[in-house]
Amino acid sequence: MIGLFLVGAAMAGPVSLDRVDLISENPGTWIHYEAPTFGTYSTRPILRFVTQVQPVWDTPWEGWRVGVSIASQAVTYEAPLVEDKGLYWSGGVQTVLLMPRGFTGGIAWRWKALRVGAGVSAVSAATWVRPGGWAQWTVLPTLGVGLVRQNK
Repeated sequence: MIGLFLVGAAMAGPVSLDRVDLISENPGTWIHYEAPTFGTYSTRPILRFVTQVQPVWDTPWEGWRVGVSIASQAVTYEAPLVEDKGLYWSGGVQTVLLMPRGFTGGIAWRWKALRVGAGVSAVSAATWVRPGGWAQWTVLPTLGVGLVRQNK
């Protein structure tokens, strides 16, 4: 289903870069699991940081966005909550290698070239190799920081 969405978006019209999330809300685990280990391990948190950096693409359909990183992919819908204040709400489906594995939702504030988001991420342990992982879930608060493309 996610793959069909991506193919449909590519066929429907132009896809453009919305932003690059330096700290991604999808799945939102880096800030909880990796960042605290900087003092103990130096290489692992840096490597995992790189894998979670996520370019987020606008689709031809208003409000629908696709985020793609090495660690995770997401299809989200983002709409104004208080548009004149730059506040938005969002919700979406998280995948790993296009296998749906969880959900995300939250609010975001956009100001000039900055986007800061906060929300919740619910991620299962399911993978293509371990589809039975749907029985194990992790729910975490998320924080995201992204650089927004200005000349859209």
